[in-house]
Amino acid sequence: MQPQIQRFCLSVNNDGRIKLASDFFDSPTAERSVEADVLVLHSSCSVAGKLAANILQSRNLLQQGFDFLLVLDLEGKVEILEFPVLLFDTKTMDVVDFFHRFVRPSKMSEQRINEYIEGKYGKIGVDRVWHDTAIPFGEVIKQFETWLAKNELWQKEGGGCLNKAAFVTCGNWDLKTKVPQQCKVSKMKLPPYFMEWINLKDIYLNFYKRR
Repeated sequence: MQPQIQRFCLSVNNDGRIKLASDFFDSPTAERSVEADVLVLHSSCSVAGKLAANILQSRNLLQQGFDFLLVLDLEGKVEILEFPVLLFDTKTMDVVDFFHRFVRPSKMSEQRINEYIEGKYGKIGVDRVWHDTAIPFGEVIKQFETWLAKNELWQKEGGGCLNKAAFVTCGNWDLKTKVPQQCKVSKMKLPPYFMEWINLKDIYLNFYKRR
């Protein structure tokens, strides 16, 4: 009997739930598919440590390496213009909260800001909302830390790292490049919780051995 090979594929349903599709097969022509309501993640970042993920053999949910995932997708090339985070519960795979702030650049001229915001947000009709609500990056981080503390994901006294939670990004740009750059521009120290993240592109590469 040939040994079975297992492969995985992440998918998002219409209701926003994330599923892991798992295929077992003995040969390329004989496959059977099962699904489990669990997100199995692997971090390639050395600072992230080992993620204790479990593959389900039934519908019963097993303990995950993290209780929550913080899905981050920044907007803005010159400076950060938008800071959105979705909070996922790894046990239910439901969105349980979200944080969203528009960010006002500190080094760009008002004319450049107006041109940039009109080009980026004018086409979808939220440029006025951006101008009315955007705040400096430093203030965004203060409010974000209050939000983290409210959800019991972070304590400043505990060293500043996340509590059983991890950032998830599509690529390394958000947290490896842009946030450190923005912290320098805003003349603030890089918070420790921004130094660890899970890159979905690395997960895809690890699963399929191709980009």
